[in-house]
Amino acid sequence: IVGVLYAEICATILYYFSNIIAKADIKLLAESDEQEVVREVHEYYADYLAINPHLFSLGINACSEGLTWDPVHLYRTAQGITSVLLSLKKCPYIRYQNSSGMAKRLAEKIREVLSKESNSFEFRQESNPILLIVDRRDDPVTPLLNQWTYQAMVHELLTINNNRVNLSHVKGISKELKEVVLSAEHDDFYTS
Repeated sequence: IVGVLYAEICATILYYFSNIIAKADIKLLAESDEQEVVREVHEYYADYLAINPHLFSLGINACSEGLTWDPVHLYRTAQGITSVLLSLKKCPYIRYQNSSGMAKRLAEKIREVLSKESNSFEFRQESNPILLIVDRRDDPVTPLLNQWTYQAMVHELLTINNNRVNLSHVKGISKELKEVVLSAEHDDFYTS
């Protein structure tokens, strides 16, 4: 979450945070800055990977232990979704699948962050969107569907990770094709 930029040979330090930083943490940072070298602290809400305009990833592969959240992954998921909401400047109504304990826990955690950081979520909106949290374990149809987009087929067959496809396991592949970057910005076919 923390990025530091040293300028003028450590005479000035600028801190950039990729999500919400608690006021207590800012106070601790200010108290610890005895030489008064920290000049600016910025919050840029980008604590997620934007794969394309309608899809983002938090980079979490397995988030549960049985039918309950792993606490670290619950916190990370709530923070990531909060970052997306702040970068889109949306303060949604939260709805979740009532039959899922995991969906309920995530909704509660996001609601807790929204209420604690209510000042950050004061946007001019024509209408409030809905954040819908569903549990894919209760979805009997999706596993039966075939993926019909190029991106979905490549991901299903080869796995896309951070817009990259690792082909190093293919025998006889040339060095430049061991890892291929797939991006909608540079490949019109990829968006289809």
